[in-house]
Amino acid sequence: MPLKLSIITLCLDDPEGLEKTLRSCLPLREAAEFNFEHIVVDSSPLVHASIRSNPEFYATQWYEMPPKGIYPALNFGSHQAGGDIVWHLHSNDCLSNPRVLIEAMSTFDASSELQFLYSPVNYTRSNQFMFTRFQYHDFARNFYRFTPLDHQGVLFRKCFLQEMGYFSEEFKLAADYDLWVRALTLKVRTYYFAKVFADFDTSGRSNQFGHITCAEVGRIRKKLEIGFWGKFRNYLDFQYHSFRIQLLEPQLKRFGLYGVVRGIFLRMKRLQKA
Repeated sequence: MPLKLSIITLCLDDPEGLEKTLRSCLPLREAAEFNFEHIVVDSSPLVHASIRSNPEFYATQWYEMPPKGIYPALNFGSHQAGGDIVWHLHSNDCLSNPRVLIEAMSTFDASSELQFLYSPVNYTRSNQFMFTRFQYHDFARNFYRFTPLDHQGVLFRKCFLQEMGYFSEEFKLAADYDLWVRALTLKVRTYYFAKVFADFDTSGRSNQFGHITCAEVGRIRKKLEIGFWGKFRNYLDFQYHSFRIQLLEPQLKRFGLYGVVRGIFLRMKRLQKA
């Protein structure tokens, strides 16, 4: 029997984004012999009343939770999961390719030792494609960068979460990074699945409050065990992102140049990919 997938969506007062996420997952129902559930941890049930009553989403499991923070809500949703594999897909993020997700799930069927699968992710903003962020096949090499993985492209067994102790609630925005570091430290069996099945909307909280993310990443990265050169490259990347997020971007916004510089950057990214 195929493994069951639990999709967990956290929504903080975002009816438009929530409907977008739920609707992107509807094609999975039409997939033959694909077993999944969709769990929504909803901090604003009154705001989302029309979506909750929509017959298209009849199979969605709804849980109400006061807005105590991102990671308490994700841990709560993960505890409710009845599937073998867990996928965290926030409100406004999307399943972009159901066929590829099903293919990724079959990887777990083929290997009982596999605990953790990660993949590239499409970055979007205001429903516009920006670029695809690819990862390294060597799991440890991803930690040479400021943020190693995007959770939208990560699938893991529920038993992995149970063994790791779920997300640390001492962090507000970077507890997923902390979880990846624990997986690296304990040498968890990982696999790089080199196809895209998710879109990451970059207007979320971790991008709006970059100074908090920088501070938390700075604490977590001290735990890394990636050798001298890996730590050196990670340090350089961390300093660059700290400068960009805390100093450069606020000044560009102040003088009205942020949109122009960002447009040039994205164009260079697309040309590089081409």
